[in-house]
Amino acid sequence: MKKRMSALGIVWLLIVNVFVGGSAVYASEGEETVGAPAAAIEENILTKVILKDAHGSVVDAVYNPDYRFEIGSAVHLEFEWELPNGHGYKAGDTFSFDLPPEFAIYTEIEGPLANGDSTVGSFTVDRGGRVVMTFNDYVENHSNVKGGLKIVTEFIKETAISGSA
Repeated sequence: MKKRMSALGIVWLLIVNVFVGGSAVYASEGEETVGAPAAAIEENILTKVILKDAHGSVVDAVYNPDYRFEIGSAVHLEFEWELPNGHGYKAGDTFSFDLPPEFAIYTEIEGPLANGDSTVGSFTVDRGGRVVMTFNDYVENHSNVKGGLKIVTEFIKETAISGSA
């Protein structure tokens, strides 16, 4: 029962963090851009978060109340995103959010952002769990731009808690 409640708590934190706690990242000072300078996307473009176990089964405590998620086992985080039509975003614009600290990231991750067969940018995940999505010029000339990204990680048993003294 305790493991199930912990897993439910982690899933809830993930959802709240992504949909409420996302934050923007600005282009580094001195970074070259073509045309207008890169800007941070302030609105939340994430539309869905799916948590799957190592076997690809969706973790769902409502429809599978007896599901047991082992601390330290692999998990797959899948995020779906969508840019609103008429958005005005340009090449170099970024959107970022933080993964909850309960998910371990051991190496930096990078990959393409795809819209069907087209690449619309790239994403990175640093070892601190910061996800940064950077869009290319595809977003300037197309509508219905959406896609997904997947991160394979694991639940960790302990997380560092910092505070002021």
